[in-house]
Amino acid sequence: MTLRFPLVHWPVFLRRTVSALLLMALALLGGCARTGDVPSPPQSAGSASLPLPPDGSSASASSVETNGEQSGPAPWTCGQTAVSLEDLPWNLKLVNGDHPLPDDFEVPETTELENGHAVDSRAFESLEAMLNAARAEGLHPVVCSSLRSWDYQERLYRREVDNWLERGYSQAEAEREAAVWVARPGTSEHQLGLAMDIVDLEYQILDQG
Repeated sequence: MTLRFPLVHWPVFLRRTVSALLLMALALLGGCARTGDVPSPPQSAGSASLPLPPDGSSASASSVETNGEQSGPAPWTCGQTAVSLEDLPWNLKLVNGDHPLPDDFEVPETTELENGHAVDSRAFESLEAMLNAARAEGLHPVVCSSLRSWDYQERLYRREVDNWLERGYSQAEAEREAAVWVARPGTSEHQLGLAMDIVDLEYQILDQG
């Protein structure tokens, strides 16, 4: 039995869900929680998890009250140090339509995979461990999309926009529809070098199958 993940043609929200799971699997740092969160129940020996907000929302979507008044977004803490969303550890960087990357963002160091794709070097060891574990179970995972430059993401998005324009959509409609399938430049986790699309060696056709 093989697993097939033709993610390139999945809607962005589905691809981001899978990417988020991969991001958690690759996480090397943790211990971040909002100030005031109720401590998580103790875990059994040998287990580990990546702490996230208990309601699944981002820190910017919530606020704390002081003397009955809203005082803005609740701070996050790593250990004993409060940090903003922009200062979260590299492997917890929030990237989406509401939190785009700065124009000058660059991955500090990358490592090239065997097939020419590249990832953030800090995640390479964990990625290799995950892929090797899958191979040990008889699977044949292949990374088909990984780190993307800003220019490459721009080309992908514009190509999708052109597809919708050819169908008779207006410019605004085409851009809106394109964003459902391809993230706008600066809003893709692929630009972090931490998100990867994975297919099976025996089935690499990116179709509904």
